[in-house]
Amino acid sequence: MLRFLLVIIVLVALLLHNLPLLVRDQVVLWLLNNGADKAQLSALEVEWFEGRINIKGLKAEAADKPPLQVDSLSVDLDYEQLQQERILITDLSLSGINVGIRQKEQALWLGPIDLNQFKSEEPAVEEKPEEPPSNWSFGLAQLNLQAINWQAELDGQTHKLQLKTGRIADFYLWDQDQPVALDLDGSLNGAPIVLQSQSKPLPEEKSSEINVKLNNFPIHSVTAVFMPELRGHLDMDLDLNVRTNLTNQLLQVKQKGSVKLRGLKFRQDNMALKQNSLAWKGDVNLGVLAGELKQLKTAGQIKVAGLQLDQGGQTVNLKGADLVSVVEMEGLQKLALKDLVLKAEGIALKQAGQSININGVLARGAVQTADMKNWQVNIPTVALQNFALSKGQQELISLATLRLTQAQLRDVNDISLDKLETEKLKVQGNGGVFTQWGAITADDIKFKQQSELSINSVQLSDSKTRMLLSSKRQLTDLDWLLAQLSSGEEKAAPSAKETEKQASKPIRVKLNKLRVSGSNPIQIVDGGVKPAFKTNLTIQSLALSNLDTGSKGETAFDLKAKNKLSTINAKGAIELFSGNFGGHWDAKIKGLELPQVSPYSLEYTGYYLQSGQLSLTTKGTIKGRKLKGDTDIRLNKLDVEARNSERSGEFDQKVSMPLGTALMILQDNDDNIDLEIPIDGSLDDPQFGYQTVINKLAGKGLKSAAMGYLTKALQPFGTLISIGKMVMDAQEKGSFITLQPVYFDVAGVTLNSESSAYLSKLTQMMQERKGMRMNICGLAVAEDQSAIWQQILAGNAKRKKPLPEEQLQAEVTPKLQQLAQDRSDVVKAALSKDGIDIERLFSCYPKVDLKQKLKPQVSLGL
Repeated sequence: MLRFLLVIIVLVALLLHNLPLLVRDQVVLWLLNNGADKAQLSALEVEWFEGRINIKGLKAEAADKPPLQVDSLSVDLDYEQLQQERILITDLSLSGINVGIRQKEQALWLGPIDLNQFKSEEPAVEEKPEEPPSNWSFGLAQLNLQAINWQAELDGQTHKLQLKTGRIADFYLWDQDQPVALDLDGSLNGAPIVLQSQSKPLPEEKSSEINVKLNNFPIHSVTAVFMPELRGHLDMDLDLNVRTNLTNQLLQVKQKGSVKLRGLKFRQDNMALKQNSLAWKGDVNLGVLAGELKQLKTAGQIKVAGLQLDQGGQTVNLKGADLVSVVEMEGLQKLALKDLVLKAEGIALKQAGQSININGVLARGAVQTADMKNWQVNIPTVALQNFALSKGQQELISLATLRLTQAQLRDVNDISLDKLETEKLKVQGNGGVFTQWGAITADDIKFKQQSELSINSVQLSDSKTRMLLSSKRQLTDLDWLLAQLSSGEEKAAPSAKETEKQASKPIRVKLNKLRVSGSNPIQIVDGGVKPAFKTNLTIQSLALSNLDTGSKGETAFDLKAKNKLSTINAKGAIELFSGNFGGHWDAKIKGLELPQVSPYSLEYTGYYLQSGQLSLTTKGTIKGRKLKGDTDIRLNKLDVEARNSERSGEFDQKVSMPLGTALMILQDNDDNIDLEIPIDGSLDDPQFGYQTVINKLAGKGLKSAAMGYLTKALQPFGTLISIGKMVMDAQEKGSFITLQPVYFDVAGVTLNSESSAYLSKLTQMMQERKGMRMNICGLAVAEDQSAIWQQILAGNAKRKKPLPEEQLQAEVTPKLQQLAQDRSDVVKAALSKDGIDIERLFSCYPKVDLKQKLKPQVSLGL
């Protein structure tokens, strides 16, 4: 019996000794039979009594196949735990692992081993009664990894995982509350990675705490197959806390840390993207119940640096941006963005030769929605610094600052803004600045129902503007600017639907107050007249009130302006949008230098204004599209010169006398002319416009004023004043205005009392009008002829030798002419005696008129 026992012991010992050698050889054979060209297993050691297995020097190689190498593998088994139906590996250590997996079309290799050979059709599985669960349990006290090199070549991708060290500890199926540790230190596709975690994967409520650090990970190593043009590197430093309960279908994730994408490049078709860096840092708290998002909260910061995007000729450049916000979601409908702060610098946009540059942007706000349809946006502050819109190298519009305060959006139908402020707005024109404004402020802005814009007030100050009008009266700077802003591409004709949309009801604009203050010079050049009209106008203040494009009410206005030393004041109210333009006005112009408006005077009257000043007061109303008002005009030291004979002739016809004659009559001794011109007419008159003004000035202005003055000055001797028929009467009579004649007795040359009184009136009038000149024409008539004949006969009778009657007849005409001359001299002498300068009195050639039944007289003309 003892011998038998010894034999059994020897056999068992031999088996235990030789079994590892047998297994070692079988492993080598199996590797050689399954794809390896070379295979080696240096040692397989089993320490039966210690429960330890050591494998050393396992290698398998094949041409053009991944390697399979294990330098060392050791396993320690705790025998004592077997008594409690537990398999506990106290230590599992691997080192010097070099293994790879390769996929090529349908072939798949693990090292040199072709895994496809193990595929087989699975036989039909017969249903078997469920067996009771086993009482055996597994545990791993510690897994140590060292010098691990894993490579996977899948579908054209190559991924490498290299571990300096790795560790898994405290995994026990019988102790589910024991945290399991997992630590890795190595590199992933050449990027250093460190992973540290503590988790509970076994209980019903699972949890995991993970810290992962990844540096300079090449994202193109993952995206090369489906996005080969994408390049970039990823940095990551995250702390994750994950809890899940499969029974309750609850998932909670907490994340803290940072993610940074560097050197991003992407090119596809006509799009190219470059991104120096894109970084996120913050916290995430996620809650999911039964597969549905219940809560998501993030608080973090996104930083962007060096963004360049080019697509089809459109480019976007961003030097840097910083976005800080808190995001909260409840379900997939309720969303809130809180404490949002956006800072950006170096923004540049280019398209079709046009570019927008913004040095800096600062915005603060909040966004929320309860249904992803109706949004509420609250932006306390938006600030832009140094905005510029350009085309090529030409700057078109620039802005030093733009600030928006308390902007709110309650869906697209309700938008409001407390205040809008701009500083140093500059708009370029063709070869210079079109307009620039020191400051513009608007407050209480509301846009409702996409159809009504209301603004409480707009304040503008310290501007400089030029208005250059072409020969066709077009604003050249504006036309140039619109041409520069146009893309230059021909637009297709709008569709019927687009036409209908464009023809829809326009947006109603309501502006409570508009104020212009400060110094606001305007350079005006009108090339529509020759020579071009040029002047400078400075608006000191302008106020508009109650402007409403949807109302028939009046818009009040109040204007104060200067033109050199002259002043302009106007106020009133006009129905701008009623179609009737009803309202009233009250305006004053003081000391306007007239030579500067000579181009217009030349255009419409043919006269050039050599000198003079204009002061004007006008008041009036518009009712039912009918104008009614009065204008008081004072012209000081006005001197004119006819430059266009055709136009001046037309104007003189309207005045019924040359303009110079009218001015001679109207100018007082201070060279002032006062005119009272009534304003009346209809806005519906097709001739209403410049010509209407000219006609009023000529007819009801100059002509009426001249005749009115003469009639009043010579009262009661002004009833016979008449205006000649311009050139023909002037050539015949030498005057354009014929005054009442100075009457004489038949054949007489002595002034009677009535004629003397009349001459006194004439003297007084000419003393009041130093520029007035008078033509004095003596006239002998038929009644004088009879008296002169009797005088000749009486004188002939006294002669010693009377002359025959035929000879006496020859003396009649000379005597009548002398009579006419004597009468002219009497009148001229009387006026001169009373102080009228002889150089202002002009005698005509004496006339004899025996055909008309006229009284003996001296005719007077101006």
